[in-house]
Amino acid sequence: MKNYVPILVFLCLSAAGCKSDVRVEMNKNWTYAIVTEQDSPRSIQQLRFQAVVDLTQIVNHHPDRKGFLFLKNEFAVPAELSGKNLSFLAGRIIWADQIYINGHFIGATGSMPPETPQNFWNITRNYSIPTEFLQTGKLNTILIKVYVDAEGGLSDTPVVGETGDMANIQKIRDLTHVRINLVISLLLPFVGTYHLLIYLKRRKDRVNLYYSGLLFAFGLYNVNMFIWSLPFIPAVQYLHTQKILFGLLFVCMAVYIKFLIEYLEIKPNRWLVRGIYFLQLVSFVVLSLSPNYQTFFTIRGFTQMPFPLILLLGIYWTLRRALQGMRDARHLLLGMSLIIIPILHDLFLVYFSINNAVYLSSYGFPAFLFSIAFSLANKFVNVHNQVEELNITLEEKVTVRTAELSRTLDEVNILKEKQDGDYFLTSLLLAPLGEKRVGDGPVKVEFFTRQKKVFHFRKWNAEIGGDLTAAHEISLRNKKYTVFMNGDAMGKSIQGAGGALVLGTIFKSIVTRTQIAAASRNRFPEQWLKECFLELQNVFISFDGTMTASMFLGVIENETGLLYFFNAEHPFPVVYRNANSTFIPQAAHMYKIGVGGLDSEMRINIFSLQSDDVIIVGSDGRDDIAIGMDAKGNRMINEDETLFLSVVSKCGGNLEKIVNELTGIGEITDDLSLIRIGYREDYAVPPVSDSERKELEKDIKLFLSKKDYSRAVELLYMYVDMYPEKTKYLYYVSEALKRTGDLQNAADYGERCRLREPDMPLNILNLSEIYFMMGNQSRAVAFVDRARKFPGVQSRIDKIEKKYS
Repeated sequence: MKNYVPILVFLCLSAAGCKSDVRVEMNKNWTYAIVTEQDSPRSIQQLRFQAVVDLTQIVNHHPDRKGFLFLKNEFAVPAELSGKNLSFLAGRIIWADQIYINGHFIGATGSMPPETPQNFWNITRNYSIPTEFLQTGKLNTILIKVYVDAEGGLSDTPVVGETGDMANIQKIRDLTHVRINLVISLLLPFVGTYHLLIYLKRRKDRVNLYYSGLLFAFGLYNVNMFIWSLPFIPAVQYLHTQKILFGLLFVCMAVYIKFLIEYLEIKPNRWLVRGIYFLQLVSFVVLSLSPNYQTFFTIRGFTQMPFPLILLLGIYWTLRRALQGMRDARHLLLGMSLIIIPILHDLFLVYFSINNAVYLSSYGFPAFLFSIAFSLANKFVNVHNQVEELNITLEEKVTVRTAELSRTLDEVNILKEKQDGDYFLTSLLLAPLGEKRVGDGPVKVEFFTRQKKVFHFRKWNAEIGGDLTAAHEISLRNKKYTVFMNGDAMGKSIQGAGGALVLGTIFKSIVTRTQIAAASRNRFPEQWLKECFLELQNVFISFDGTMTASMFLGVIENETGLLYFFNAEHPFPVVYRNANSTFIPQAAHMYKIGVGGLDSEMRINIFSLQSDDVIIVGSDGRDDIAIGMDAKGNRMINEDETLFLSVVSKCGGNLEKIVNELTGIGEITDDLSLIRIGYREDYAVPPVSDSERKELEKDIKLFLSKKDYSRAVELLYMYVDMYPEKTKYLYYVSEALKRTGDLQNAADYGERCRLREPDMPLNILNLSEIYFMMGNQSRAVAFVDRARKFPGVQSRIDKIEKKYS
């Protein structure tokens, strides 16, 4: 295309500089006569000529809209042009023509008609007029024999002028109507091939597939602008080529819809979309069955009528997504502005058979398609913006100072030292957040952390990453607990470290508050874990998804060994018991800390530890191990999560051996952190006899049946202290406390039970009644509504509503 730009400029300047002051424009006084194929200028005297109403639509003057016509006009050669070489610029004529001056043949385009007719509609006719054919001082008769079929006429005003002047105009028109479209048709498939290759390399990016389909379909359709110049086309009947080319428009519309759905990430009404696809298919079939060109021409107009509606639907979808804040949709709107007006303009020309204007869609639609390429490129760039922003300063400095190698190396070393200094400072900030403050007792804690980013700063070797492990001792309701955390913040090196700083700071502030504030210590383990989760979530959610963290947070009751925990999309914890390793079961799935819009119900899991049990919790670095290369030379990453189980079993739960075994299997490709919790490994606690537990349960049931709730509460307190893993007894405590009128404690125990078992109907109803009694109407109603989903409880719901309405 760039080769044609100077040609265009040269031709425009040449036309301006060489333009003759005199031209004979023949836009009036044309007459016509209906003739046969055999008629020639010799039979002109026997013909009856009539005035032409519209020179661009002479097909309307033929009763059959198919056949031959003579167009006649007269002109006098101006004195200024006398003796000069003249040409007749007839412009574009549909379909074929033969031109005579004073009965002498001067040129023709197409045949009258050929066996396989071709419509030379978009080629400018320019015929040289021999001087001896002209009459000086008299009127010269110009006669044009035209073949028409469903359409036909002269698209441009005929002109007689100096040969050089007419040649310049013809070159400009050929460039505008034909050559630019030729370049477009050649360029579009190249761009389409590029995006097709992108799709083949990354199959999930189907937007590139649909975009390449648009480019190929329109590039082939645009061949219609210069189809007669292809050497192999004249042998094919024009009707057949038009069926194929205009059929590609229906393909364009269908692929256009698929592209928008994929690009805008929308889910439109499926019946609407299927209807559009079906309409395009039917239109294509009906058009392809046209027996002749007149039928084809008529059907073509009707089948293209839905095109503006389909384009407007696409604009509506794009505008809606733009208003929703999608930046790429705004870019697409700008591109649509380049096509919607030309498309409507050209459809108007087709519907009303107006041929005296340039078809604009051949320029507008490619502009729209190329604007999509810009949008796709912009979308790709946006994905990598964050990485680009982190590196652009360094890259710019390296690029500018490449010529000064030694100085550049010094500057890079200085920058690196500063960067390592920032890393080192961050590592110092992280260090106190990953403390292990656990004294001698039944719970033993060991840590291992190896961050992926290792660096050297001055005399120190250090590492930085997103993994963080911490353990502390706290007291809750006068009981000793060991709380431990293993977290993995999103991102590598400094980004991950930033998330770990936030995570560690919040966690340590919660632990510190619990250790010094009596109100914080007056919490049950379930309540404490819930408050931890909510505080962490409220901070991380403010980062709008740019910072998230997976996390395992556990609380172990030192005396009984009961583990309370939640797992926020962290690898499953492992328990090593009796020389076997298994994953600790968990009943609830939670999303990462900081993930919004995907709310999952908070649920606390429990697990009873036995003497000599070892718990191993680790980040996903324990599974992300490069185990070799495949046949194509690509690195293979372990995908078997049970591999870690076998490693723990093989190493007997020994943390140092586990790390050595993992590194021996392959390269660890991510940050790795592990925490080992050993419970009562030094001595065993004699188990409480089963008969004693059953006797206590029997006494509880007895007092409950006698409605001696005060005595029942005393025994229930004793029972949940001895057997905290028995969740249903938390409900019994709550129910009994409600009967005694201790509503606040009743609510606390009921909420503990709900955190473990959210779908226990009796507890939900019990909580609703407690909150009614406490005057907390909104929370009570919420629990009543929640209970309705359980079968068999409607009668009790009715009683509660009747009692407290």
